[in-house]
Amino acid sequence: NAKGSMYYKYAIVFQNSLIEQNPSVQPKFRINVYLNGELLEEPYEVNASTNDSEFNLVSLPNRLIKWRDWTTVSFNLNDFNINDQIRLEFESYDCALGQSFCYAYLIADYNESNKGVVTGGIIR
Repeated sequence: NAKGSMYYKYAIVFQNSLIEQNPSVQPKFRINVYLNGELLEEPYEVNASTNDSEFNLVSLPNRLIKWRDWTTVSFNLNDFNINDQIRLEFESYDCALGQSFCYAYLIADYNESNKGVVTGGIIR
């Protein structure tokens, strides 16, 4: 087993048109975590119509801007075997009608005895 932890941080921004209120076509963001090719847990999924209190809101004419500040999720690597493969998938979807968008900021890190590699990016 590797000693240490792996974590990721994400921040989400939604720009949502007030024209289309159907949640099935609104912008959304999803996180899938796989262990050896199988889903480890239920995906985290949120769309622009969320009423989650973790989201900030600004109302503009004909649109809403919602965002969630940096959120950290971590895994203790001692819970896994040396040959286990952990895969993280981050997906963002724009509005199906093309009038709204979602994007996310990501940072992932692995720490073992204060050594690690950082990767990060923006998905859109």
